[in-house]
Amino acid sequence: MSMLQPLIDLSANIVTLVFNIYNFEHLDGSYTSDMKEHNGIHWCVRVQSNKTAKTQKRRVSVFLVCNPNNAGTEWSVTTSFGFRLMNSWGHSKNKISSLFVHTFSANENSKGTNGFCAWDDLTAPNSGFLVDGIFTIEFDLNVSSFTGIQKEKMSKEIYDEFIADGKLIVEEKTINVCLALLADNSTVLYDKFYKENPGQTTFEIFEFTHDAVLGMVSILQMDAFDITFNNYRELLELGQWYKITPVMDKCEDFLLKTKRVSIDTKLKLSETFQLHYLQEDRDHNGTEFVPFTPINQALRATHNQSTDTLGPQKVVKFRIYLSRVETPAISENGIDLNIESGKTADSKTLLFYLAKEYDIDYQTFSEMFALWMISPLLEVQLKSYHRPYECRQGWETLLNRFVDVPNGRSLTSDEPILMLRRNASLTSDREFELLNHYPQCAHFLIIDAREMLLLGRLHFLSLDDTIRVAALLFCLQHGNFKEQTHDVAFIRNNIEEILPERTCESIAAKTIFGKAISKKTAQEERLLNCWKECSKYRNDAEKEHELLMTLTQTSSCYGAAWFSGRIEKKTSRASLRNFGQSFAEIDVSIGINDRWLTIMDSNFTETLLVQSLEEMTWQLEGTKENQTPFLILNLSCDEEIKEGSSTTINISNHATTLFLMVTGSQTLLIDALMNTMTGRRLERAISDSSSSDSSTSSAGHASLIQSRLCLKNCSASSNRKLCLAKFKDGKCTEAAGSFKAFYCQGQTL
Repeated sequence: MSMLQPLIDLSANIVTLVFNIYNFEHLDGSYTSDMKEHNGIHWCVRVQSNKTAKTQKRRVSVFLVCNPNNAGTEWSVTTSFGFRLMNSWGHSKNKISSLFVHTFSANENSKGTNGFCAWDDLTAPNSGFLVDGIFTIEFDLNVSSFTGIQKEKMSKEIYDEFIADGKLIVEEKTINVCLALLADNSTVLYDKFYKENPGQTTFEIFEFTHDAVLGMVSILQMDAFDITFNNYRELLELGQWYKITPVMDKCEDFLLKTKRVSIDTKLKLSETFQLHYLQEDRDHNGTEFVPFTPINQALRATHNQSTDTLGPQKVVKFRIYLSRVETPAISENGIDLNIESGKTADSKTLLFYLAKEYDIDYQTFSEMFALWMISPLLEVQLKSYHRPYECRQGWETLLNRFVDVPNGRSLTSDEPILMLRRNASLTSDREFELLNHYPQCAHFLIIDAREMLLLGRLHFLSLDDTIRVAALLFCLQHGNFKEQTHDVAFIRNNIEEILPERTCESIAAKTIFGKAISKKTAQEERLLNCWKECSKYRNDAEKEHELLMTLTQTSSCYGAAWFSGRIEKKTSRASLRNFGQSFAEIDVSIGINDRWLTIMDSNFTETLLVQSLEEMTWQLEGTKENQTPFLILNLSCDEEIKEGSSTTINISNHATTLFLMVTGSQTLLIDALMNTMTGRRLERAISDSSSSDSSTSSAGHASLIQSRLCLKNCSASSNRKLCLAKFKDGKCTEAAGSFKAFYCQGQTL
């Protein structure tokens, strides 16, 4: 495993070349080391230092030299490399170069740093760089391509005749292998070949696919083989099963460099397969691996202060709430955790103790739930590496970065609380996969959903869906329907514990001085009948599963993270505030889950837009200092998003394209979450395509969700209130609001 940083943009084909220089202290002029062969190319190091220079100014230069075999007159070798001067006192004392990206050729066959370090730094007594007069340099080298060089490669026939001494049968296909090579890299295979079946030369493997086993053999034989998004998971499982370190290392290198696997997935894989590179890197450098995200960027100053210096390491009490809404249905509203060295404890640590307290498998619990820091002004989901204590200390920094408040208003009075909530990046299909194995998690998901419902954030697009959800909640909270006690009066007395007030008005009869005007409304009758129907479920577990499935199928907001922003809306009449304008900028709440983007007015009374993430691209602008960031949403994109990142917006020449502008400081967070969601969807699609079972079930689940959502009045094309820019056949046909400053009728983008 390469220790050099940064090598994050290299392919997985990295090799470490070690050069020992003897009698280094007597060096005068130039020294060229012995040759090392890699990829059919010879490499050496040239070290230069001149004795005639003044002692205090004498410096050492280091160069990597490329000497290819069988090269023509025109050859080139494209590489990325870095080097380190090894110190016997430990890795933290090594001198590490910058990263070089260089193409060697006949005209320029060396590359390095002139005057890299002072001579005295290396030769001083107890410097640690000279051990018995030997000076060691290590190069981490990646050869990405070469031309004009003929590599000598052993033919398959020669390998099979002189090297291969055994066969592996996988999926009725034969792979000729050198058993000794495999056994030398795997104690499991050694036992299988030489202890359990001595003398046997043919072995059948059932646990893995032919492609995975062939990949393992190729890696051990150092043949050309690429780890990809489609094969890394099975190769990790194979490497762990047979305890083959080179296979695990190759997969870990891939994960460190790829952007197609989310950070959370990488960290979980690191724990599952014991990939310790991140931990080792933190130990060697004294720092933690903290991904670059808007939250981390804002907290960087606070993080750099190091909470280790904020006082003695003592027990810190954390109160973690389950809900902000007090209702009879929620008998417990949080838990206290006393954490030793709590100032430096991360979210992963707190989730571990929560999972232990509730007796739920930690891996499942941490995938389904997350810790959130929530206040009236801002809601932030904490990643596994975030330190809650540190985030609380830097809360005002986050407010200044992500909250748009009027000038002069103080933010110091805004107090956040720590909450356990559904993980915003959890996909719906993955949620039900986990629930099938751990149904006890449904209890906490429903607590979170009830809070969102009572806060008006769980909005339904039809009254029938609202009634069914209310009936299931009545059934869970008050038991199965009973004719004697569960009548209209009971509904009216308890419905405000189930639904938000404005939704209650659409079901229960209107009242004057606390008394209903009519005996029974049609909606109340439907609710009673639906409650009867829901009572057929045998137990609470079935009711909870049905409730969560109904929420997923009928609401675009289930499991959504909410953000504040502003959009422009057409005005129906003139006002003093917007005199002379036909539009007004309004505050909105924007909810994002794994499938939908939902825009509602800031009071959650009107749904303005529901848009499928699969049919949308976006572009973040205005990210420079002192600028207000904004998002341009392409609401009519039908092209597949191939990477987990925002897509530069293009206009199709054969379709209608609609643009919407969203402004506000939290658009940075919206962009980050949508990047995560599209990345997760891509991961899931590729994973499902490799498994016929999961691809069928996932596609079926997606179609169920979409078939229950009626977007007739909430799509961009049908909503006449939003200020949009509309293009047809590549030309602007309509521009409203601020878009008029950029586009006019007939203009092309």
